[in-house]
Amino acid sequence: MNESISNFHASGYCISRGLFSQQEIFNFVAESQRLWELYQSSTSFDLRAGYRQAKTGKQVLERLDPVADISPIFANMNADNRLVHLAQEALAEEAIVMKEKLIFKWPGTSGYGVHRDEPYFASSGAKGSEMISISVALDTTTEQNGAIILYPESRLAELSAPKNEPRDIDIAKLNENHKLMPLLEAGDAILFDGLVPHCSDYNISNNARRTYMVTFVPARYASARQNYYRQRYQEILQKRV
Repeated sequence: MNESISNFHASGYCISRGLFSQQEIFNFVAESQRLWELYQSSTSFDLRAGYRQAKTGKQVLERLDPVADISPIFANMNADNRLVHLAQEALAEEAIVMKEKLIFKWPGTSGYGVHRDEPYFASSGAKGSEMISISVALDTTTEQNGAIILYPESRLAELSAPKNEPRDIDIAKLNENHKLMPLLEAGDAILFDGLVPHCSDYNISNNARRTYMVTFVPARYASARQNYYRQRYQEILQKRV
């Protein structure tokens, strides 16, 4: 067992440095740009397209979810032995991809509120400790471009939610002294499970913070992907009616 996975088992998160080469990252970035150009004019009826509000007030395409069915390059990334091996070491059993998303995080784009993945991914059937997300940096991450923030010390704590979103976490209930903001180079990755509270801030830099995130669950949840996306699409359609 490598040192990073040992850290994961102790705290629910770890960092894997230099997981992908610079040439691989170049190819991933080129593919993300192709997808951006293809989907940036998507209508609100395209269920895979997610929008965030920029500081200008404009809604911008901020993510694509899922991605594997529209990109052979990212489909191959899902099946990459390096990612699968990390997930299976973290789970100590065979793993399958439950979901994936490509996050663009352009300059001026807002971040995500504090949350755990467990309530958002519950339709997969897996428990929070069985949801392993691997977030691969396609760009260098910094505080200015909205790097992910983790609260691993609150992983097992009971935390209340804000009134507007019962699946999120009231940031006032978290100890800000315990937050971590791992800074990554392109090709590095963070692993964390579905119990680790996390969030991100606005990208106030002049550079994008593109990220490709794959979430694995134990292979015994054979219908996890189908169940998750069925529920996700229903929720999106209800919000857009």
